Amino acid sequence: RLKMILEFFNNIEKKHSDILRDGDTFTVDRFEDEFAVLENRNTRKNINISIFKLPKNLKEGDILTVSNGNFILNNEETQSLQKDIQSRFDKLKKK
Repeated sequence: RLKMILEFFNNIEKKHSDILRDGDTFTVDRFEDEFAVLENRNTRKNINISIFKLPKNLKEGDILTVSNGNFILNNEETQSLQKDIQSRFDKLKKK
């Protein structure tokens, strides 16, 4: 069963490999079973990637950057986004 699942994810990744370019950034939108749904921050298109191909301990909302075909956790961008969201939330609470 695991082999079948991994083959499925490899096929999905091959389908999306042409849209993965170095420097592209993705937001972890959600997790579904053994894959993560990533949203391209420029095109807003979603792709499904096996969680085994991603850094460990990812959370929804984390930002990933593509480098040499690999997804790298971008802590700086993730923290910046979290601060921006918190700032916007704080402004809404004041109204």
